[in-house]
Amino acid sequence: MILPLLSSPYYMKNSNDLVAFLNQSAYKKKLDDLMKELVLIKANLTSKMNSLDLFSNELTKKISCIPDYFIDESDLYNLMNKNYFHRINYKVNVETSTKTQLPKCNEFFPLDFNVGLFEHLEAMKKRNKLKMEAEENLGSKELLNIFGISSANFPYTLYTQLKSNPSSWKLYTLASFYWRYKGNAKEAIECVRRAIYFAPRNKKDIPLLSLGTIFQRTNYLNDSVVVIKSAIDHSPKVAENIWSLGNSLLMLSQFNQSLESFYKVEKLDGSYSPRVDFIKKSINCFRNLKITLITMESSLDEILPGLEKYTSLKKEFEEYHDKLEQEQVPLKIRYFDDSFDQHKASLIQRSQICSTRIKNDEPVLFCDFLSDIQLVMQDFALDILNNYVELKKELIATYKINSLGIYKKILVENYSEL
Repeated sequence: MILPLLSSPYYMKNSNDLVAFLNQSAYKKKLDDLMKELVLIKANLTSKMNSLDLFSNELTKKISCIPDYFIDESDLYNLMNKNYFHRINYKVNVETSTKTQLPKCNEFFPLDFNVGLFEHLEAMKKRNKLKMEAEENLGSKELLNIFGISSANFPYTLYTQLKSNPSSWKLYTLASFYWRYKGNAKEAIECVRRAIYFAPRNKKDIPLLSLGTIFQRTNYLNDSVVVIKSAIDHSPKVAENIWSLGNSLLMLSQFNQSLESFYKVEKLDGSYSPRVDFIKKSINCFRNLKITLITMESSLDEILPGLEKYTSLKKEFEEYHDKLEQEQVPLKIRYFDDSFDQHKASLIQRSQICSTRIKNDEPVLFCDFLSDIQLVMQDFALDILNNYVELKKELIATYKINSLGIYKKILVENYSEL
């Protein structure tokens, strides 16, 4: 006994149309081929999504160290301690005035090209155009008290004393601090050039470190390294110089050389040990975190082509399914066909799908029961896949933007312990 299939594509509106009948066979074969391809792509996407979910689970474990070992870019900027400032060994004769004279160092001593002032470096060539953030700590009361001066009379005092003593490396160094405090890289460099020029060899590292710090803060890190290495050559036992070199190397993603500098500092001054330990743990924390984020991003990149192919095939599938349906009797009509009595109970339990079609230039709502093919296609929910991808993109972007700090810029993922 031959029983009619509920979703048979050959239950035609016009049973005498041979061309339409043959087209149904072609459409049915095309749909079966598309279905096989969609099933394979979905299985592949599901496997990759499961793998991505594993990395997402790992991520929740690896973010726990962020609060304890977060480093922002400003945390690596060279900050000299009080002992370093005491090395300048200078008390300013405070002068007060209502005038607003500023210590523009090129007004006190002309200094053009000089081979000993790193004129070959890119940052020095562009010194008139460099921009930097203000270093507010250099205007702190605690620091200025070391030199017996207040922020109110700081610029005028430097101006008057440089006018009377234009060869004082100490005053030029203090003037460079003032301009760094104001965030004026151009004027700070002009002052520090003169400080380097006049400073004795055993003190030359002080203005050199100031220059290296300016280059660091203006993002000329390679030039910063060159200048700070010169400071170390002049005073190899000064911990602040070597620590500053380590900071610049770290910002250049030269991790092993950076840590080597930090270990040297630790040997010179044990008080740096907690900071060295902190940086080591920070590097390892964010290395693991960033590797996971990069791996997730790579996995997502592998999913996207498959999803695009899946979207294209599903659209093609729907187009052929529409062609198939156009020539066959809708399921809702078959419900009233006595030859389908045995299917009616299952049919009435099916969901319906509705769409708006234009008939006689008017929109008409058509509804029908879901066919067997449409029931299968419900498992190929494209919206769910797209939402999954968007959520993962958002998750990765959120951590990359908000949680990496300085490690957004430096390639900590490439670090490996020697």
